[in-house]
Amino acid sequence: MSQDTWPLPDKPGKNARVVVASQGVRIWTTECVIESFGDPIRLTCTDETTLQNLEHQQRIAFTILNGAKTVQGSGIARVSSTGDAILVEPYRLSSGKEIFELRLKGWTKLADAAPPDISRYAFWYQAFRLVTIPLSALPVLVAGGAAFAEGNFHPWLLLLSLIGAVAAHAGANATADYFDFKKGVDSSKALSSHLGALARERVEPERILLAAMVCFFVTAFIGLVLVQIAGWELLLFGVAGLVGAFTYTGRPFSYKYRALGELMLGILVGPVIVMGAWFVQTGDWDWAVFLISAALGMLISSISLVNNLRDMPDDKAAGIKTLPMALGVSNTKRLYYILTWGPYFVAGIAILLQPSFWPLVLILVSVPLALRAYKALHSTKDDIDEIRLKSQTNPYPLNSIRLHVRFGTLAVAGLIIAGGIRLIWG
Repeated sequence: MSQDTWPLPDKPGKNARVVVASQGVRIWTTECVIESFGDPIRLTCTDETTLQNLEHQQRIAFTILNGAKTVQGSGIARVSSTGDAILVEPYRLSSGKEIFELRLKGWTKLADAAPPDISRYAFWYQAFRLVTIPLSALPVLVAGGAAFAEGNFHPWLLLLSLIGAVAAHAGANATADYFDFKKGVDSSKALSSHLGALARERVEPERILLAAMVCFFVTAFIGLVLVQIAGWELLLFGVAGLVGAFTYTGRPFSYKYRALGELMLGILVGPVIVMGAWFVQTGDWDWAVFLISAALGMLISSISLVNNLRDMPDDKAAGIKTLPMALGVSNTKRLYYILTWGPYFVAGIAILLQPSFWPLVLILVSVPLALRAYKALHSTKDDIDEIRLKSQTNPYPLNSIRLHVRFGTLAVAGLIIAGGIRLIWG
């Protein structure tokens, strides 16, 4: 950007200084010396307490005092490998009425930086990432379809299960947004097509966390009602779902940051939801239904896996560990292929166990989407830079989301047809 619009000079003035602030257990501030305005901004700070604080809270706000000009900003701060400097990667800068934000394609001057209207549906649609809700709704519908196929279907119990699962999913999304923001994982330049509501800092983080708690309360209340109907065993599914949804990013487990996110999501949004909703309908266990739930769980895991593969550099910079970081690019791609094609094999075993489920063969209609998802990643080299570059025109997670939705919808349709055949032919 040209000097007349960009708020930072080429280099700091002789007496330039910066005040850094952040909030961990408490709000803290410190003053540092600016070494350079490069990428990243390099600061000198000898305060040991500040360096220790940055180990736990990397997202900071700062005010640069450079002669008569004051620039405020936000960024992600890391302690240098030598331990004698703070490296700040800014993603928002403002000077007077001018505000600049770092996007995927570079720095952009914002035409409108007004805070969002939190009373509007559009804001909460983004905050809860409601576009992803089918990922939790379909498992409940699959359970309902299986109960209908078995002749033990209760529509109003399905509705309650659906509301509970969707509320838990929305709460998990909002919780992940809150903790990703606090940990410095999410930023305005992320490749993700579903950027969190907090990444652009238009609303207080605590408001999003409160909204998540409301969602979890709705799920807990519905769960207690269903326990009275289905029995105490349902608590096992309910507690696992709620605890898992919160601790995906929340403490003490934060398993998203411990290379366990793919596994836990596959379990929670597969077997836990499906078998919980199935138990509400029938009060029983069924291995064929469990295998169908495992197939859905594999597809959910594939979404998370390929998303984390694409985001490996960002996650590494944020100091978190994901499964692709542990496996490496080539092994992650192999696992992705297994998770993409494996559900068809698992569903086939379910049909063998329960022949009346034979209309599930409808899922084969989704094979072209599986092939597209496979080809999109297989066409890349085992090079993370190439994978990230191609993801801008061929979003791998979106391919897997489409496959999950198609596979799940066809599974529901197949099970409903199986139920219709039972009604007609006995």
